[in-house]
Amino acid sequence: MVVETLPVVADELCRKFGFWKSTLALVAAARRRRRTEGQVSHFSNRLRRDVGLPEVYDPRGKATFTLWDIRL
Repeated sequence: MVVETLPVVADELCRKFGFWKSTLALVAAARRRRRTEGQVSHFSNRLRRDVGLPEVYDPRGKATFTLWDIRL
């Protein structure tokens, strides 16, 4: 298996697709990755409690409830 160095691969991409398209694709990929890494909005209340975050309630005033919330 032959692995090229980063400058060689970047040069190849710029020659094939152009500098601006390659740059914009890289920036878009970095933004997508950063956006998904730090979000905890999809965590259940049980997981939020486990990591020390406050619980989230439904904006209509009802608490979200899952089977994991049942304490034995």
